[in-house]
Amino acid sequence: RPYTIANQDLFNSLTTDIGANGSASSTADREKLVLADLDVLFISSGLDKAGADELQEAIKTPVVRISTAESMPFDEQLYKSLRLIAKVVGTEERAEEVISYVKSIQDDFQERTSSIPEAERKTAYVGAMSESGAHGIDFSTAYYTLFEALNVNNAYAKYLKDSGKTDEKRLIHDISKEVIPLMDPDYIILASDADYDVDS
Repeated sequence: RPYTIANQDLFNSLTTDIGANGSASSTADREKLVLADLDVLFISSGLDKAGADELQEAIKTPVVRISTAESMPFDEQLYKSLRLIAKVVGTEERAEEVISYVKSIQDDFQERTSSIPEAERKTAYVGAMSESGAHGIDFSTAYYTLFEALNVNNAYAKYLKDSGKTDEKRLIHDISKEVIPLMDPDYIILASDADYDVDS
């Protein structure tokens, strides 16, 4: 999403209608993929290795599976995927520059906020988390990497802990809207660029 916002003219000029509509790779129109005359197809969801191999054979184009990082932007799995993409397209040096830059931001966040006493740290709730498409304020996670990097207390993580619950898989949850005010966060962050009626 950030890349499409920053490069709207470029993305608007590209042929993107392959039938997947931004969701799972398995729903893509294979005929349109062939007509797109791709050099390589990167996929991140919807197909396992066997499915990717079958798709590659069907469209006669190399298909490379990359992993979607659970904790973007500061996630080793993201860096691994960037390095794989760079190896395929021949931009290894640029990938390392990007990874170093992202890591430097994480270090900067920690340096600025790690000395804030626990009692003075703000509490925030993040809603509108994306999962197979955009969602409303009631989609959140107990593991939001930006909160962790900035030493912001995650209101949903505290709610789970107070309720005696855990989320070992670091999932995005569909939460009852009535629960959000009970968390009493100092801030509510919407993680999507979509328009939402916050009052609802």
